[in-house]
Amino acid sequence: MKKTVLALSMAFALPLLFAHPALDITLKYLQPSKNLVVVYQHPVKDVKDHYISEIKIELNGKEIITQKLSIQDTQTTGEVSYKIPEAKAGDKITVGAKCNKMGTKKAELTIEGKELPSKEAIPETPKTSVPAFPK
Repeated sequence: MKKTVLALSMAFALPLLFAHPALDITLKYLQPSKNLVVVYQHPVKDVKDHYISEIKIELNGKEIITQKLSIQDTQTTGEVSYKIPEAKAGDKITVGAKCNKMGTKKAELTIEGKELPSKEAIPETPKTSVPAFPK
């Protein structure tokens, strides 16, 4: 009986030794283009069998993007980018990267800097009339 329990325990525990969430997630928000670049570290042997299967993006606690993935870029990393036009200085972006085998890793970024004024907020330059040259 003890051998059976030990064998069953090992059968369930062994796959967990090889499954793991991303080791690290690096986030970079590019202000002018409003692009979020996500780079994750997730070392695997086979990118088609073991990979980050889902990326979730939250802006100030509200989920705004979910992307399903079916393969990883390389045996060590993956990179994705997203246009987030509504993000502004002071906003918090949270990214979750879920492994298809087991586990999720999260990273957070607070957007720094001053928000650029919108076109509506920029006053128009008054138009002045230029005197015509005499003929």
